Amino acid sequence: MLADKDKISLRQALLVYLILLFSSAVRFIPAYSANIAKQAAYLAPVVSFFAIYPIIFLIYKVFDKYKETSMINIVYLVIGKTAGKILLALYAFWILLLTALFARYYAERLVTSTFVTTKINVFIIVILVIVAISLKKGFVTIARMNEIIFPLVSIAFFGSCKAYICV
Repeated sequence: MLADKDKISLRQALLVYLILLFSSAVRFIPAYSANIAKQAAYLAPVVSFFAIYPIIFLIYKVFDKYKETSMINIVYLVIGKTAGKILLALYAFWILLLTALFARYYAERLVTSTFVTTKINVFIIVILVIVAISLKKGFVTIARMNEIIFPLVSIAFFGSCKAYICV
């Protein structure tokens, strides 16, 4: 049995989930919504919140029902062992793909803005080493650090939506 200090709360898990959604969406949603909605683009975060709220509510209810069970076991209990393995394999592939895309995006941003003469592979390796070191410390540390980072990312997300509206 894990001690309480080795566990993350449901709130922390949902914040990590939201950060995964926000960090990928912040590159595309503000520009897209400002282009389509013109002056009403400020409503995009509000509309997206109402679209994602039922998902967050369902995740909360499922995790609340199975308090002492891991996510893998919850997936197995809810949809079955075979379908659960397929779904978890797809989820692992999705996380791997997101990691590769984000490493590429951030390295590309560094190369194009600041370090123009440096090869992009250097930054991709550095980013992946930092990710590996962070994961070695444990997901609990990342989830707790995310509580501090989440408000900053939210401000950046809503600020970028506002910036695209003003342009």
